[in-house]
Parts: sequence; C-alpha cells; structure tokens
Amino acid sequence: MTEKSKILSIRFTPNALDWIVRQAREVGVSKGRYIRKVVLGELPPAKVPFGTNQRSLKLADDITHREMRRMVFRQLPMVGNNLNQLTKKVNCADEFTKQEREQIMIDIKVCRQDLDQLSIKIMEAIL
Repeated sequence: MTEKSKILSIRFTPNALDWIVRQAREVGVSKGRYIRKVVLGELPPAKVPFGTNQRSLKLADDITHREMRRMVFRQLPMVGNNLNQLTKKVNCADEFTKQEREQIMIDIKVCRQDLDQLSIKIMEAIL
C-alpha cells in the first residue's frame, strides 16, 4: 500500500460536514476515508445527495407548516383512500347499471378535482 503523503485541505459548512459524518458512519468508515473512497470511486455516491437531502422547504407566506402537514398527511391520503374504494368497487362487480356507471364517473371526477386542488396548493406553497 502506498503511503499517503499529500494533504488536501477542504472546507465544508457545518451542515455539510455533519452530513458527511453521518454518511461515513452508515458505511463504517471515518469521514476522511469516506471522502477518499467516494472521490476515488471505491464507494458509490450517497443515494440522496446533500443538496437535496438537507434543503428546507420555503413555504409561501400564506401557508403555514401546519396547513402543509394537513394537506400532505391527511387530505392527500383521504383522496387516495377514495380512489382505492372506487377501484375495489369496479373490480368486484361484474356489471353496472347505467346509473351506477354514471355515479362512479362522478366520484372519479370529484377525486381528480380534489387531487388537482391539493397539487396546486402544494405547488403554490413550495414555489
């Protein structure tokens, strides 16, 4: 093994260094060894890069974190649940009356509108 005699000094932000330490800990090496192995191709890069992993969301002024959590963790799953119920209904029945088909189409349209509204609210909140 060749002796490591050359030194390279690199500066990191505190958050970036903490992230590197966590990544190194996950693979069981020191932070210096982790950096060397990734740079030299002996380890694959992190699955989620630091830039995307550590970036905090900036919400629009009129959206609170509480509202965002409600949309993502309550309203969105409710729409998914409604779609699952419709899917089960469609898959379990052999035939539908004209009235049943029309009601299913209305229900699907309502789910789609709810999903569209949630998507717009979320996109407006984070852009």
